[in-house]
Amino acid sequence: MKKNQSNGNAKRAGGHPAGAGSRGPVVTGHLVTHTHWDREWRVPIWYARARLIRMFDSVLDALEHNPNFKHFLMDGQVVGVEDYLEFRPERRQAMCKLIKEGRIQIGPWYNLPDEYPIAGEALIRNLLVGTRRAMNLGGCLKTAYLSFGWGQTAQFPQILAGFGIDFVFVGKNVSHERAPNSEFFWRAPDGTSLLATRLGEEGRANFYFSTIMPVMYGVAYHDPSCRVDWGRGGWLWRRAEPGFDLETTFERDLQYHPQHLRKSMEDALRTTADTLVKEHRFLGNGTDSTGPYESIERLIADANALDPACKVVHSGIVEYAAAIRKVLEQQGMDRLATVDGELRDGPSFKVSGNALPVRAQIKTLNRRAQLQLIRYAEPLAAVARMHGIPWPGAFVDKAWHYLLLAHSHDAINGVTLDKTARDTVYKLEQVLELAAVSTDMAASGLLRKIRPDGCGAGDVLVAVFNMSSQEARYMVRAQIDMPEEMNPQWVDVADANGALCPVQPLGSRHMASPVNVVNSRAMPFYCDRHELYFDTGSLPAMGYKVFKALPHGKLNRKAEFWNNVYDHGTQIVGPNCMANEHIEVAFNPNGTFDLLHKASGRRYNGLHFIEDGGDAGDYWQRVRPAKDSVMTTQSAGCRLSLVEDGPLVTSWLCEWSLQVPRQLRRAEGCRDDACCPMTVKSRVTLRAGAPYVEIQTTVVNQASDHRVRVAFPTCLAAGQSVAQGHFNVDTRPIERPRDAQGRRDDGMGTLPLQNFVDLCDQAGGLAVLNRNIMEYEVSDDSSRTVFLTMLRCVPVRICTEYRCATEDASQPGGQCHGTHTFEYALYPHNGDVWTGGVYEATEHYLMPPLACQFSLPAEGKKSLPAEASFLTIQPASLQLSAFKKAQDSDALIVRLYNPTAAVVEGRLTFAVSPSAVELVTLNEEKMNSLPVKNGSVRFAAEPFKILTFRCSL
Repeated sequence: MKKNQSNGNAKRAGGHPAGAGSRGPVVTGHLVTHTHWDREWRVPIWYARARLIRMFDSVLDALEHNPNFKHFLMDGQVVGVEDYLEFRPERRQAMCKLIKEGRIQIGPWYNLPDEYPIAGEALIRNLLVGTRRAMNLGGCLKTAYLSFGWGQTAQFPQILAGFGIDFVFVGKNVSHERAPNSEFFWRAPDGTSLLATRLGEEGRANFYFSTIMPVMYGVAYHDPSCRVDWGRGGWLWRRAEPGFDLETTFERDLQYHPQHLRKSMEDALRTTADTLVKEHRFLGNGTDSTGPYESIERLIADANALDPACKVVHSGIVEYAAAIRKVLEQQGMDRLATVDGELRDGPSFKVSGNALPVRAQIKTLNRRAQLQLIRYAEPLAAVARMHGIPWPGAFVDKAWHYLLLAHSHDAINGVTLDKTARDTVYKLEQVLELAAVSTDMAASGLLRKIRPDGCGAGDVLVAVFNMSSQEARYMVRAQIDMPEEMNPQWVDVADANGALCPVQPLGSRHMASPVNVVNSRAMPFYCDRHELYFDTGSLPAMGYKVFKALPHGKLNRKAEFWNNVYDHGTQIVGPNCMANEHIEVAFNPNGTFDLLHKASGRRYNGLHFIEDGGDAGDYWQRVRPAKDSVMTTQSAGCRLSLVEDGPLVTSWLCEWSLQVPRQLRRAEGCRDDACCPMTVKSRVTLRAGAPYVEIQTTVVNQASDHRVRVAFPTCLAAGQSVAQGHFNVDTRPIERPRDAQGRRDDGMGTLPLQNFVDLCDQAGGLAVLNRNIMEYEVSDDSSRTVFLTMLRCVPVRICTEYRCATEDASQPGGQCHGTHTFEYALYPHNGDVWTGGVYEATEHYLMPPLACQFSLPAEGKKSLPAEASFLTIQPASLQLSAFKKAQDSDALIVRLYNPTAAVVEGRLTFAVSPSAVELVTLNEEKMNSLPVKNGSVRFAAEPFKILTFRCSL
């Protein structure tokens, strides 16, 4: 009775939904019920898990008891289903049945990442794991739903196409200038183009905000009176002890306000006004942490009674995508714009543009974890497998599990409570240890097979593994334990031919080294541990070389005086100046340095100063204080000291102590008058043979509400920056457009990068390489200063809802107090990023070799020589992304990419020839076979293409 009365009242309200009319075509509103589920964000993991269980209980109940409720979208991810079933194992059969029927839609992601802070290979692994876990549960979406993530990288269409995905929902962010209509083609640098639709105003929550909330609460969502009132509309409770401020919980009474339905439907349809397919509209029925609305069937019936020209139906994103594709194909796809490259258009708040430097410890650990797992553990284990050594699958899989869980977009960016940040650090630390264990298992297996000619059981041998994809020379730092009976003064190092390598001793100490005796108690090994650098000469690509440690002289352990002291050489070429064959570094009194590139004669002056400025923003967006106070080390006193020198490695230490404002006075928009010291120490290192100078900077931060950057004035006449992205370089203009009043979005000047950013002009350029920095900016004045952001220090203040925040002053983690270390290098070069070898220099800098001391086993025959390359990739312009075991078989996978704009004729050469090599998709599905000749495979790599090879042993 009430339902009929409500419908009548709604009908008498008059008017028609926007985009529909009584004599026009019927508009179908595709009601897509979904949730956006952050595994851990506003609350830590177990509170979030409790809410997840409650949400999924309601979803399963609704789907099982309401056949009209067609679909529920689990946000494009799988891990939430696994999390639920861990606590509700009795509902696995029901869950899998609904997934198999397509009523619960999951995948292709395992966990929802943010793209820019993580490696491109990690994105592929996330999809590889997600698609398989989803299929094991009953089914996987083949439509990409990208309502998460703070911008999408340029090669994403190619990545998605590699998993059979040809339709994309884009949430963040493509501008109306590039895509005037919601539907467009999104094209990757390699030319892969996918049909895409931009979620309109209110994004994934357009129907939920416009219609569900007014009908649920009796007031429009954006109305100031839309709020929770104590004692009205439901039941509230909270923990009231001091120090336990987690959020009040509100269980609302079931309410229904049909008088708002007509306007709400008009508002919902209006959010999709940019679509070219007016007869089909996306109605996103969900938002963060939501489940099904209890009165949805009544709402649909009442909405459909408003106007016969608008029909709301239960739908899913697959069904909606199919409907608009059909119409577009009928009407002609030539109406669609094509959008190239990354989707990270401003304004900055739409792409959380400044979150990358937040909680630097997480970003540093993630970079290390990715590198150790993807470029050391997996490739070395793959090489070992080629030589009959078992693949350490359980350890590698466990490492990836922790890594993918850490890549949840809020967690990896650290825009969370402190407990969640600590949990993320814990996950990444597990990855590092698991990767180290896997590396050691593979390395020890290979070492047992190496038997160099002319070596005996008593020899001290050192194998140096070069995990880089290119042949390279290194100055290896090693600790070598010499048996105490040898009693050497120092250690010489000889290669397999007996030729002595240049050595730079660093010291020694006598010790009882604990030895893990297999299947027994630990035992002591009495030795002298010598630390030294030695010159490896040329190391084979993805290979190793064996060296012999030789005792030099005799150490008189009882002598207190008159020990011999030797000058081994130096790289010092003048006061406060060092040089090798490629570059010269001269320090200035304020700690900056001038860099001379010898090949071109070009000098870069005043490089490397520290800048500190205020930050009045939050996790996601930097806000420059209205009355800022910016200071640099250019005018600060510097303590400069030579801390290491020899023929192979020289290091200077620059130390500054800046007095910086202790905090921000937010209400006044200015930094505090009270100051505290911020200590900065930069170790500047030059290695023989290296074409770059390395810097390791440690910041001891006690202040709050500020940003710390390192700066390099290049004075290059460059119009664009070139930064390493995912399987690509991102070329971006330095000059940014301004509006008619000369304004521009301040937050969009800072940009993401992976491991390098390069500026160049017609004469050459300067690349800034890095191991653990996420954000850069280039000034648009004549200095063309490259800034790397090291720290953004902000309070724990989470945008729970745009009108209120979850904040806790007792949680200081977002302020990054404590000690942080950053690593980067400067590489001057001729030519541009390609002809100047920037990728090659970056690879060399990122991939220091792995040194292992070993003795010859008493048994076994020689199977590996003193020097070998396991895998060579030619030419050097082709970049290695992965060398691992295949996901679904015992074959090995080699993934390469061509980041250049030219076709590259490539060749893979294996030390152990595969029985067969196939070109496969990113999802490791066969495309075609390739001939193998003498262990080599030849192929053509198209511009910007990712290539995946499956190699059967």
